[in-house]
Amino acid sequence: MSSTNSSTGSIVWLRQDLRLADNAAISEACKNGPVIFVYILESPPKEKEEGGEEAEEKGLKAGKASQWWLHHSLTALNIQLQKFENKLILRSGNPLSILLDLVKKTGAKSIFWNRRYEPSLENHDKQIKLELEKVNIEVNVFSSHLLFEPESIKTRMGGPYQVFTPYYNTCIASTGFNLPLPAPKKISAPLNFPISEDLNDWKLLPKLNWADNFKTLWKPGSIGGKQLLKIQLAKALPRYSDNRNNPNVDGTSRIAPYLHFGEIGIRELWHEIENAKRNSSLSSSEIQSLNGYQRQLIWREFSYHLMVHFPHSINLPLKEKFNNFPWHTNPRLLKAWQKGQTGYPYIDAGMRQLWATGWMHNRVRMAVASFLVKDLLLPW
Repeated sequence: MSSTNSSTGSIVWLRQDLRLADNAAISEACKNGPVIFVYILESPPKEKEEGGEEAEEKGLKAGKASQWWLHHSLTALNIQLQKFENKLILRSGNPLSILLDLVKKTGAKSIFWNRRYEPSLENHDKQIKLELEKVNIEVNVFSSHLLFEPESIKTRMGGPYQVFTPYYNTCIASTGFNLPLPAPKKISAPLNFPISEDLNDWKLLPKLNWADNFKTLWKPGSIGGKQLLKIQLAKALPRYSDNRNNPNVDGTSRIAPYLHFGEIGIRELWHEIENAKRNSSLSSSEIQSLNGYQRQLIWREFSYHLMVHFPHSINLPLKEKFNNFPWHTNPRLLKAWQKGQTGYPYIDAGMRQLWATGWMHNRVRMAVASFLVKDLLLPW
C-alpha cells in the first residue's frame, strides 16, 4: 500500500551494506522512529564530457555471477527484516527520482546511507545529496565499509601513501580499530509501506542452469557469511600463512564476496579475528597466521586509499610514465584467456574455477592477472 504517512521517520538507502549489524546508517536511522529500507537497482550514472554533455554510460556492470549473488543476498536480508515486521522495498531506475518519490509517498524527512568510494559513484552520491537538500530533505552519510577512511591515513608530510608497507605500519599503529556496532534490537516499521517491485522481475538469476553449482558452495547473506567465517576461523585461517599459496587446499577465508556485498562488516571481521587470537589453545605460528590474514585486510584498505587519492588509477597507470606502454590488441588471445583455453594449465584452471564457482583462489588470481598483462601484453 502506498499512502502519505507523516509519522514515518526515515529512509535507509542500502547499497554495498546488506546487513543489520555493524551498519552505521541503520543504527542511526533506528533512533529516529520508523524506518523504510530501500534497495535501488540503479541505472549506471553517466559521466559529463567537456561542455556539460552527457557521455556514454561508463563503468563495468555487474556480471552474471554477481547478479545471482545479489538476488539471494536481497532475499536473505528481507527475511531478516521480516522478523521485525519490516521489509525491503525494491525499486529500479534513477536513484534521485526514486528517493524523491519515496519521500513524497511516505512523508520521510531524512535519508541515511553509507559512503561509497568509487569516484563515479561517490560523485553521483554527492550530487544526489545536494539535490535532496535543496528540497529540505536531511541526508546523513556514514562510513561503514572500511576500517579507515582513505583521508584519515597520511604520510608524515600529510599526503597519501603510494607504497603498502609504510601504509600498513601506520594503520597498525593507529587507534582507529573501532568495535563493530551491534545489530538493532528494535526496528520500527512504518504504518504503510510504499510499493515495491518484485525481485523476480529483475531477472537476476540465469535462465540456464550454469549457476546450480553455486548453491552447493555459497550461502549469500549475513548468516551464511558468519557461518563460513566460523568454519574458516577454526579450519583454514590458523594455517593461513602456510596454505594461502597452495590453491589445492582450502587455505583462505573465501569471505571476499560477503565483504563486497557488505553482508559482513569489516569491523566485524577484524574483531572476530582479534577474538580468535585470544584463544589460549592457539600456537604462536597460528596467531601469526591470523596476523597475516589481517595484513591482507589492510591490503583491501590500501586499494581504496589509492582509488580515492588517485582516481585516475582505475583506468590509467598509477605512474604517468607507463601511460604510453605498447599494449597489444588481440581479441582471440583475450577470449582464450577469458575461457581458460590458453594452453597454460595453471592459468586455465584458475579461469575455469572462476566460471564454475564465481570465485578464484587469491594466488591463482595474481598469476592470471599477471599473465594477461605481462605475457599476453593485453591492457587490464
